Amino acid sequence: MNKIWGFGDSYTFGHGCRPDGPNPEYYYNYKKEDDKIWLDWLGSYMKMRPINFGECGSSNDSIFDRIIENWHNIKKDDIVIIGITFHSRFDVPIHNQLSPFLWAHKYWLEHGKIPAHYKITEKEVETVINFKYYFSNHELYKQRQLKRFHFIERLLKEKNIKYLIWNVNEYVEFDSIHTIKEDTNGLIDDLHFSFTGHLNFANIIHKKLTTTNII
Repeated sequence: MNKIWGFGDSYTFGHGCRPDGPNPEYYYNYKKEDDKIWLDWLGSYMKMRPINFGECGSSNDSIFDRIIENWHNIKKDDIVIIGITFHSRFDVPIHNQLSPFLWAHKYWLEHGKIPAHYKITEKEVETVINFKYYFSNHELYKQRQLKRFHFIERLLKEKNIKYLIWNVNEYVEFDSIHTIKEDTNGLIDDLHFSFTGHLNFANIIHKKLTTTNII
């Protein structure tokens, strides 16, 4: 069976709509029997096996890494869908591995300290926060990341792989996609896709894949 590969951040992972991710209360309290995330919908539509490499809090660097690590497994007649995330995200070494700085930063802002299990000092956190606010949003970082994804696009074309690349920063159809906050009338303050939103997004992507000459 051919595969449909998803690379991206929490919007690809299915934040809030999976029991194995952050804030799963929407999954447990609101999931109906036939609900699923958008990549699984696409797998059903196109009779392909969905492979989800979305990761919550992911940076574009780690998205790019996961594409490289799985490149040899992507075959002709597979489909690759890449979601570009916010270019101001970056990773730092925590627990001897690269991890999104997002989580440590959020805890710092909420509690004024860093939990011991992060194994990162307050001085290190302060240094990275300064980098984030003074440099990470610079246009040059955005252009560098986009250049890498354009290169992947070229390689996919050369490999004759059908693909679609979308950008969280610029996705104009987001307004038509239901969010968890919207579908719970504000009970859960989460702007990720609800189950209805995942179906909305799957239908949009499916239309693009089946009506557009992408390669």
